[in-house]
Parts: sequence; structure tokens; C-alpha cells
Amino acid sequence: MEPLLTIAVPAYNAVDCLGRCLFSLLGGLSQTELGRLEVLVVDDGSTDATAALAAAFAVRYPDAVRVISKANGGHGSVINLAAAEAQGRYFKVVDADDWLANGSLPNFLQLLADVQADAVLTAFSTIDARDDYRQEFKLDRPRPKKHGEKSPGLLVPGQYVSLSELMRHYDQAAPLLNFHGICYRTECYRQSGAVLPEHISYEDHAYATLPFLAVQSIMPLDLILYQYLVGQSGQSVSTENKLKSLADLEAVYNCIHMALVGHPHIEAARKGFFQHQLAELLLDYYTICLIKNPDRQVGRRKAKQMHDHIRRTDPPVAELIDERYHNLCRLSQAGINAATLDRLKHSRFYSYLKRLMR
Repeated sequence: MEPLLTIAVPAYNAVDCLGRCLFSLLGGLSQTELGRLEVLVVDDGSTDATAALAAAFAVRYPDAVRVISKANGGHGSVINLAAAEAQGRYFKVVDADDWLANGSLPNFLQLLADVQADAVLTAFSTIDARDDYRQEFKLDRPRPKKHGEKSPGLLVPGQYVSLSELMRHYDQAAPLLNFHGICYRTECYRQSGAVLPEHISYEDHAYATLPFLAVQSIMPLDLILYQYLVGQSGQSVSTENKLKSLADLEAVYNCIHMALVGHPHIEAARKGFFQHQLAELLLDYYTICLIKNPDRQVGRRKAKQMHDHIRRTDPPVAELIDERYHNLCRLSQAGINAATLDRLKHSRFYSYLKRLMR
């Protein structure tokens, strides 16, 4: 019988954290729940005991766990392989250094059993490895409307929406329209033809965007699932690595942009979704340049160069991000940096700053 859900676990030199991840997926599940689940661990050319640890879980859970070992190709290559290999009706990725919230997977499996949507959105938490600070990401409050605008209403967890309806509520859904919040119907993912960039960082933006070439229906759920660990030294999302990988972010932007250019006749809602996702990617780019780069002059110059380029080449995306770009410029001029945000993260002022940046 076809599993209900495939969870792909990209693993590279992950022997110190893979066990926690896999226990969060498999521990405490009933035999019926295990029968609904495929855990596909893809060892991306590890040089430690990652493959052996994954194999031990496959022995313990022979009907639920598969292990594939491959030459190192980066995170994107693992997801590309896993999407082709997945046997489950739905497909989600959980990185080896992350995990699922305690008790959340049985609830998710139960909800998925009655779902037919092409994309399912779930809430998630970030956990700072330095101080265990947690932040939840759920369906957001809609932004206040300008004078004279009518409110489009709200997304309701558990109700199907079309892509057109989603775009009327994009601001509300935006916190979940990312790697950690999206689960795809496997066949829809494949029909989209999505191929993620390999050997580079930030391909998670492509994962959260390219499959929407085929997505027709979306269901948000009121469930906190993914637990995303941040603040680790050497992590791809560490400030140091983000600064080193700006060219990768530019490459992913170009990948998504070219996918949009290659489909000139797609409907307005799908085009709008891609443009909004590109704007979210640029928000990451500008935040790295203007807030996280300790060399303020270099950061401001790179941000301005990129924004000028987007204005010339993609005016609709530039219009979507322009206000937030200028807000970030003002924060940079005021001396706000990554250390400032870290100090303020327990305060109400932090929420205000994050709103300016979003």
C-alpha cells in the first residue's frame, strides 16, 4: 500500500543530530502510523558514521525507513533525488539537524488522510541553539488596509483555497510559504518539473516556489509541525555563511526568475505568486547586506546595486519590495545590526522591527 507521507531527510556528516531527528519522526508511532509513513534518509556523501546510523534505524524500522547513499552534491541534489524516489502520496523535507514537534506527526498523518490539496501549509517554530529562544510562525494577521480598501477576509485553517484565493491573502500566508511550512502532493511536485539548483545554498527558496507551477489547491492547517534549529556556528544560515553565499542567493533568484520567464502565459495569480516569492528572497538578500554585513559601506553598495538591477529588469518585483528595502536602509543608517536584533529579540520593540523588515 502506498504510504501517505514521505519525509525526506537530507544528511551530511550528521551523526551528532540525525538520531534526534529520526526519533522525532518514528518514536512513539503505532504500527498503523508507521505503515502510513516513509522516511527516506539521503546520505549526501558523509565522511562520518551518518550512513551507519541511518542504516541502524532502517533495521529497527524496516517497513518505514529507507536509506540512500550518494556522492556529495549539496542540499538541492538530495531533494531532487528524494522527490524522484518518494513513494508517499505527500512529500516533505526535514533536515537532519531539525526535528518535528513532539506528538505532531500522528496528528499530521490523520489530517493528511482526508486532504486532497496540492500543497499543505503547517506552522513551525525556530529554536535558537544559543539560548533556546523559540519563535512560532503561523498564519499572520493581515496587514492593515489603506484607506478605502476592502478587507479580503481571512484564510481559515482546514479549508481549501485556490491559488487565486491564496494570493488575496498572501500577507497572511507568507510566514508559511517556505521550506519549513510547505508539504507537497508528490505527483503535483513532479508534474511541476521542479529541479532545484545543486551545489549551492538558498535552494530552499526554489523548493518553496517552483512546484507552484503546478499547484492548484492549498490547505493551511492549524498545526505546529517543523522545529527549525538556528544559531549554530557553521550552519548554512549563520551570518558568516550567509555573507559568503550572497552569490548563491543571486543564482537562486535567477533560477526562479527564469522559470517565470519560461512560462509567459501562466495565469495572473501564479505569476503574482512567483513575484511575491521573489520579493521575499530579495528581503533575505537586503537583510544580509544592510543589517548583517559588518562592513556597512559594502553592504549598502551591494543592496543598492541589486535593487537598481531589479528596478530595471523586474519592475513588478521591485515595487513589491521597495518599501521594505527603504525601511531596511533606514534601520541600517540608524545603526541596527544583527547583534542589536539579537539583544532585542525578547522585547516588544523586536516585533516592531521585524514588522518593518517584513
